[in-house]
Amino acid sequence: MPATPLCRWCAEPDVEFGWYPSALHEVADALPTTARLAAACRGTGDRPLLDRVADALDRYRGPSTAPGPVVDIGAGFGGPAAWLRRYRGVATVGVEPSADAVAAARGLFPEVPMVRGDAMRLPLADGAYEAALVLGVVSLVDDVPRALLEARRAVRAGGVLALTDYVGLDVSAQQAVREARAAGHPVLPVGTKVRLLRDVLATVEAAGWVVVESGVGPPEPDEQWVDAREEVDRVVESHVARTPHGLGAACRRALRAERRARTRFAEAVDGGLVSRVTLVARAV
Repeated sequence: MPATPLCRWCAEPDVEFGWYPSALHEVADALPTTARLAAACRGTGDRPLLDRVADALDRYRGPSTAPGPVVDIGAGFGGPAAWLRRYRGVATVGVEPSADAVAAARGLFPEVPMVRGDAMRLPLADGAYEAALVLGVVSLVDDVPRALLEARRAVRAGGVLALTDYVGLDVSAQQAVREARAAGHPVLPVGTKVRLLRDVLATVEAAGWVVVESGVGPPEPDEQWVDAREEVDRVVESHVARTPHGLGAACRRALRAERRARTRFAEAVDGGLVSRVTLVARAV
């Protein structure tokens, strides 16, 4: 018998979120609201973090009877933008390069306007936004200076940048990732880049932002959020188990690969290879 062909996702070395948007969109109606938000936020959108982001926006956007819109650059499946809109009253707009992720976000959170676009070439007017969110994007884009310049262009003078990501604290982190990948044992998902904290801070300043708050440390625990994410995994796994293995289909092998990528990242954080930085900056 001929071998069963690999689906286009599990044929890749590391699928991570490759097929997840489509699967998530298909099962959205089966998810409660909290699980839906947790699924879409993933690792960069836990509630304590988003509360800190919203508090910073309140502090630095200035008094206004009608606060302007906030753009979430690299909005993914729309969860952070939806959470801020739903629970903190922030008027959010999402920009995301993946067509599948945009479709999933529109199905999960129709209240959030979503635009397909690249962080390095934002389809946004100059100075049209009061703030920009860059959550978990710095470790994924190829050109960080360009992305931060684009964010600055889209935000009015005096506006706010809220950025969070996982970074290396010294060059040994970058060396460890290179050596592990060369040995065939990657410690971070494919496509994830280790930026150094000092370089990120310097690039933010060079792009026309002044850092007013910053902090480095582990994510804050949020058991309810973790429970919601696990519920999503159960629903998606049930869906995948019923999906025929074939070209373009989400299969169990892809699900396992995505989980391995997530586990590797969690181990890198727990082991101190990368640390989370959160900063707020003003546009000058």
